[in-house]
Amino acid sequence: MLKAQSVRETRLNVLESDRLAWSIEFNFEQKVLQDAWNKKATELNIKNKPTKGLDLYATSLVPDVHFEPIDIYVKIDKLDKVRSSITWSFSKGTTNFITTEDAKIVQNINHFLDKFITYAEQYKLALDIKDQEDAIKKASKENEKLIEEGKRLQEQIDKNKIDQENKLKEIEALNQGLEKLKLLVK
Repeated sequence: MLKAQSVRETRLNVLESDRLAWSIEFNFEQKVLQDAWNKKATELNIKNKPTKGLDLYATSLVPDVHFEPIDIYVKIDKLDKVRSSITWSFSKGTTNFITTEDAKIVQNINHFLDKFITYAEQYKLALDIKDQEDAIKKASKENEKLIEEGKRLQEQIDKNKIDQENKLKEIEALNQGLEKLKLLVK
């Protein structure tokens, strides 16, 4: 249901040039993907700086990708209401962008991003679980209210039956009184 596409190579406009980049499409909203990436960036202890439609994570140490600090350019796009994509480009300095010639780093990037797919999907599942738990709590509270209302209505029904019985006794007594009065008239 949540399965993202695999990592694919693409191009991303960074610093006025098309650069090698990697992209993944997810079957969930842009905000969820943005939050998942923000959480991952926080765990990696990397901070972003918005720059020309991208988020730049400058001189970030991500050992899973490279042993030296790198710059990471990230763009998250809304594809439609329920799909979004995230695209990364990496450089070993301001204009020293990773290319296919950096085979080991490219391999590390693909592995890192494959792990991010699982991470983002787990993040979305955790949100879905919380939403489901909240829905269950809400439905349970509504059910409790209905049970209480049912008890209150049952009490009203029981009281109404007693009131009906008492009223019938009163009517019977009044009818008996009426019959006695009618007997006096003859």
